[in-house]
Amino acid sequence: MHNRKQPTGQSPTTYSRLHKPNKKTDWKSMLKIVVICFLVAGCGMQVIVAMENRTSNLRGSGSKGDDISSGRGASSRPAPDTPSRAVPPPNILPPPAVIPPPPPPPPPPPPPPPPPPPPSVLPRAPVPTSPPLQTPVPLLIGGSDGSGTRSIVSLLLDLKVPMVIDDTGTNDVHGPEMYNGKGWPEPVKMILQEVGIGDYSIDQLSSSTRDSVLGEIDKMERVHSRKAANKLKTKKILYGIKAPVSMLMLPMFNEYWSPSGLSQQPGWKFIHVVRDGRDIAFSGNISPVRKFYDYSFKTPTRGLSTSTEVKQMQLWNDWNADVNTWCKRESSLNPNFSFLTVRLEDFVSPETRYSVVKRVSEFVGSPVDRCGLCKVAEKGQRDLGSHSHTGLGVKARYGKWRKKVEGKPGMKEELEREGQRGLSMFGYEPWVDLERSVECPC
Repeated sequence: MHNRKQPTGQSPTTYSRLHKPNKKTDWKSMLKIVVICFLVAGCGMQVIVAMENRTSNLRGSGSKGDDISSGRGASSRPAPDTPSRAVPPPNILPPPAVIPPPPPPPPPPPPPPPPPPPPSVLPRAPVPTSPPLQTPVPLLIGGSDGSGTRSIVSLLLDLKVPMVIDDTGTNDVHGPEMYNGKGWPEPVKMILQEVGIGDYSIDQLSSSTRDSVLGEIDKMERVHSRKAANKLKTKKILYGIKAPVSMLMLPMFNEYWSPSGLSQQPGWKFIHVVRDGRDIAFSGNISPVRKFYDYSFKTPTRGLSTSTEVKQMQLWNDWNADVNTWCKRESSLNPNFSFLTVRLEDFVSPETRYSVVKRVSEFVGSPVDRCGLCKVAEKGQRDLGSHSHTGLGVKARYGKWRKKVEGKPGMKEELEREGQRGLSMFGYEPWVDLERSVECPC
């Protein structure tokens, strides 16, 4: 078992006594050796665990690493001489959630513009307004039959307005170019058949009616423009035409005489002639009732009358009030259109006649001077729109309705009831002075 070589100089007895194994001594030695190994192994395990803890702390916290590097860590203390127990792994928290940075603040608003220079440095631009018509444009004259449109044409001729006339007896344009000679009644019936009123928009008409009427107007106006080509023009009027019932076609002429219409005119003007509807009711010209009454009053709820006088009043009231309403609205919106209402009673009255003549002269841009206007106003007036030639003077025909209703209070009340809207609108009932009494300056 022991292959030791016997040293030189020793007897075999001495060597065997010294190196003979002691059973009791060997057991204790072995026990010591085991205990020492066990302690050494426990210390080694503690060192390994401590090193692992240090490594984890260095990864998770810089401050702990500082402690380790400075010698203040737990591993700097001596390990106890006791067996180590299993050390639980350190509590490793999940990394904190990444919070996105807040959005950048919005850019500051731009600085306000510098204040404008004072008016003395830069003059202010004028406020835009609807300019008056600057070039000569067509003129249309309309009103109820018997209202005195013929007298206004005579006045316009005295004011040097170039008028196109087909019939020198009535100063009318009959429009034979339209609808193969049928003239004005045909388009008026087509319009009344669809709308029944005078205040309407062309959009309320069917496309076939609208296109047909505009095409027929174009045929007629091409002839009129050729007839007026050699006439002297006023400052504002290219040429004028008169047709009483044309007042029911104003929206159509407004479309035709617009800058974008078929004629490409810069605009147009309209003179609306009115006369007391109670006088119109007893007019000798009842052709409007025969031609148009059934088209204007198609429904029985309107209170249809069997009296010709009442029918005349109904047409006068509805047509003239509608036309006046349309003209006021359109002229406020359309700078290419202007109108003038002339009440015939003011024109024939000596007190207000000059005022009417002057107002019409300004409207058409007449070249006649002030003294010339006085001469026009002093001329006798033969026509008052009556188609019955009774031989009576103007004064006898003016207000003739009063005699017609004497002893007939029911007739007067019915006429004024049916004509209430128009009588009030034009200052007939109650009577309103619309013109100032102006003396001729010459």
